[in-house]
Amino acid sequence: MGQVKDAANSDKLVLRLDEPGMTSMLRAGLGGLAASLYALSWSPRNHDWHRRIGLGPGHATVEARQITLVWGDAGPEPVIRALFEASFQIRDGVICLPGMFDPAKPWDLSLGVAVQNALKLTFLQHGKSTKKAGEPVVKTVQPDDDKTVLVSVQPYAGFAHQEAWQDAVAAFKKGVQLAGWANPGAVGRHNAYSDTELTYSPSQTIATLFSIVGCVSYQVAGDAAAGALVVPVPMDLVAFARTRSRMLVKPGDVHVAGTSDAVLSASLAIEAEKHEHRSIATMEGVTLRSTAWASQQKSRVQTMRLLRDSDKQYETMLEVYREVRHALKTRIIERKAPAKEGKRGAKKNDAPREALGYFASVSALRGFVAENLAAGNRWYQGFATAKVGVKKPRYLHQYRQQDNLGALFPWEKEGLWTMIEKTSDPDRILVVSIHTALRQRFGAIWDETKNLPKQTRDNRMQGERERWRLAFAKAKTADQTRGALADLWSRAGTNKELRDHWQDILPLLKSNEWARVRDLALVALASYRGKTDEEAEETQADETTDDGN
Repeated sequence: MGQVKDAANSDKLVLRLDEPGMTSMLRAGLGGLAASLYALSWSPRNHDWHRRIGLGPGHATVEARQITLVWGDAGPEPVIRALFEASFQIRDGVICLPGMFDPAKPWDLSLGVAVQNALKLTFLQHGKSTKKAGEPVVKTVQPDDDKTVLVSVQPYAGFAHQEAWQDAVAAFKKGVQLAGWANPGAVGRHNAYSDTELTYSPSQTIATLFSIVGCVSYQVAGDAAAGALVVPVPMDLVAFARTRSRMLVKPGDVHVAGTSDAVLSASLAIEAEKHEHRSIATMEGVTLRSTAWASQQKSRVQTMRLLRDSDKQYETMLEVYREVRHALKTRIIERKAPAKEGKRGAKKNDAPREALGYFASVSALRGFVAENLAAGNRWYQGFATAKVGVKKPRYLHQYRQQDNLGALFPWEKEGLWTMIEKTSDPDRILVVSIHTALRQRFGAIWDETKNLPKQTRDNRMQGERERWRLAFAKAKTADQTRGALADLWSRAGTNKELRDHWQDILPLLKSNEWARVRDLALVALASYRGKTDEEAEETQADETTDDGN
């Protein structure tokens, strides 16, 4: 960013989106400043709110491409201080940034607690960036429409941004350096050379400090130490100020499967308002996590930018994501108290209920699909080798059991079917032909074991499924993939899909398409539904923990 000095007039400061040195994060910060001013000036009939917003002895105006802070003879300090006091608050012991929330609605403690937890993984990750107000307290929150939970919440007396107005004022005399909490992941190039340090001008300082409002912080489900940050880059500050509050509406919105899931979730939230969604030029995403070489802080371990080659392609992508998100909704699960041994060896539940809280179960499949959609790939690309989890990686194509490395839960099968219905030919035809072959194989096993004990039949069914999963998952060449496919088709007998559409499937059997066929075969296996589903889900695990493994 360099040592940039503003040639600001003595009675005002103009902050422009196209000013030199305005990175995506700083432009998002200007959007956060506009959203904060909108919340500060909001009233039901104030449609011209952006023309003049009072700030102590001065005022602010918001235009499409710039914001002007005017202080006249009073100087910048009282105006900037009034701005920060109104924009960075504590309510009920919880960090509150009014620019994030809909000013027309009352303060939502449940959403506020969820956002605070996300902020502690992104901007306020360092302990010194917040000041605690005593010990954790028990609060009642409503993480879902039909669920009320008691949670333990750490109350705060303040946080770094509340006093940062002093840095903004100091920047008028000399460029200032800001701590990592102001711009997560941004560091000087080399500590030994002062000319590589990040030095901020007055407008850059204010934009950086308000990036906590303009950006959207998320919690990455299954990884308690990771946070995701979405950086919306505004193209119209007046429209963005109204749009910002729509990105997080309920506590479940704060939980995502990963960076792409977060970016598409934020994009989908504002797409509902057709006349305002173009307030944002592009969306960028960042995942923050501690690393082995810097365990004391969270570093940027993944970044992405949502491409928008055409409006039609973008809208199609969001429509597909909307459907998979609907099929694979975030599940809010109340934690269960650990069972302990009683005096006579009986299990009893004596953990205090108020210490339990809840966790969000976000579909790993949804995160996988979101990554492919955002990258412009086929939604299933890489399904055969995709893994999730940090401590114990699990395969996405396999259903989760206590003694295996599968990641899928039974309820995620609906998401697979949603995506199969969106899949075009010949990919869909190949999947259906494999479904037909599996149905015939399981039918043959049923006939062979119908007079045997149910456990024997279940073991045969499970063994058959595992046999074909390993056959495709271990295929590393075109010959191995085609061999596994031919073996399945031949053992199943007459296949109507193959007979009617063999010419459509034939191009997929070329040598350069083997990885694509392998992915589709495992999609077919994971999505297979028998008439009675006797072989599928009886021994599969369900969510009981939020450890991500």
